[in-house]
Amino acid sequence: MYDISITGGTIVNGDGKPLVADIAVKNGIIVKMGRLAGKSLESIDAGGMTVSPGFIDFHSHNDRILSRKTPHLAKITQGITTEVMGNCGFCEEKDNKSFAASCPDKKRTLDWKANIDYFGKLPLVTNSVLLVGHNNIRTSVLGMENRPPNRQELSRMESAACEAMEAGYRGLSTGLIYPPGIFADRAEIVSLARVASKYGGIYASHIRGEAETLLEAVGEALLVGREAGISTQISHLKAMGKGNWHKVDRVLGMISSAREGGLNVNYDQYPYTAASTTASILLPPWMLEGGSGETMKRLADRSSRERARLDIANGIVGWQNLLSYGPGTVMISRVKNERNRHLEGVTLPEIARRQGKDPIDALFDLLLEEKCSVLMIIHLMCEDSVKKIIRNKTGFIGTDGICGKKPHPRLWGSFPRVLSKYVREEKVLSLEDAIYKFSRGPAEKLGLSRRGEIKEGNFADIVVFDSGRVRDMATFEDSERRAEGISYVIINGKITISGGRFRKVTAGKLLRKGED
Repeated sequence: MYDISITGGTIVNGDGKPLVADIAVKNGIIVKMGRLAGKSLESIDAGGMTVSPGFIDFHSHNDRILSRKTPHLAKITQGITTEVMGNCGFCEEKDNKSFAASCPDKKRTLDWKANIDYFGKLPLVTNSVLLVGHNNIRTSVLGMENRPPNRQELSRMESAACEAMEAGYRGLSTGLIYPPGIFADRAEIVSLARVASKYGGIYASHIRGEAETLLEAVGEALLVGREAGISTQISHLKAMGKGNWHKVDRVLGMISSAREGGLNVNYDQYPYTAASTTASILLPPWMLEGGSGETMKRLADRSSRERARLDIANGIVGWQNLLSYGPGTVMISRVKNERNRHLEGVTLPEIARRQGKDPIDALFDLLLEEKCSVLMIIHLMCEDSVKKIIRNKTGFIGTDGICGKKPHPRLWGSFPRVLSKYVREEKVLSLEDAIYKFSRGPAEKLGLSRRGEIKEGNFADIVVFDSGRVRDMATFEDSERRAEGISYVIINGKITISGGRFRKVTAGKLLRKGED
């Protein structure tokens, strides 16, 4: 007897060869495809629906909430069965559940095996792939100092990366617009990426700039990949600011040339024209040196504020100055204190108007009051460049969502949005190409040899959806609405979503290196 049978659906594996066949699952494995004769404990009638491999979110930050007692449903309800976490240079530590938010500035000893063991014991809604954060490693050795490591310090950083990779982390991530990653040079990054490469890991980079310095930043990522000999992933590829939208063609050409030259390089993308991150990156880099305590002192100091204001007005060579496009592009999406909750969903100029301040002063005051724990949504991309990036088969999809009171809608809607807007409505992608970007391509990149494809012997990570009805429901105004059209989600042979409803099943696994 089978555990699950799926009958009558059209299997789409992303290989351009849709197949109408039944699927049988037993003990977490796809054991038969074709016409089924045996009985099963549970049967899914998939007639008229698409049956695909589970979706892989290549850019997740859900490691920040894995220890929550209440399961978070943003990913599973849109068909995601595996998430790649620890992106942008930040990975969560078991004793510091919000590393990216607090960014501790004190040097400390990290036990990477104990850390990954901790996450491996948690009840997981989805399968989890963990990357080790460069910011975590650098902070443990240098704190938040703006200087290159000496030989001894670099050796300690390399040892930490080695320990993490041996424990089962699948690669190294950098966030080169955030402290302390913003203070690291390429030589430091290459040294750590070489360690990850020795273990067959990947290098995932939030590059040093996505606006004026986009071309140089992509070039740096490609150089790191070549010099370290490592499979490279460019995070959330985009062009920010109207004057930079035209650079997308050159960026895609650079990536294509690198691939032709033998570099295993891909990228991920979320299908929206607005970005979201911490509002502290709007400050000049020198304001962030020394950690949050020093940043607070500078925000409270009149002369430092005036210096920062001038830098925002005039720019600094090599710095991604996003406020140069105007404060009207910025909307506050999350604050820490209840007294400022009314500012969530409000643009920076409107906040300034309400408070009778200049927008820059309003930003400085808010960051000071919230101790820099402020998230923003910033509208700086264009639809044409989003389409160019998504059309390329080299790219995968990542939500890049961060939980909060007013999150970016990408957290709940990225994958269904691709299926509805870019496949069904605008026909930018075929369904087969979308499924490849969702599953098979990412699985191959990560070395998940028995996931990403529906075939006998593979783990049963499966999504059943209505391709004519699936769509994202989350909007910037109401950003936590569940997607429609995702009928069933199976993870490791367990039905977790049935008829669109969560069964309160946590069937995910921590996918350590060597434990696919």
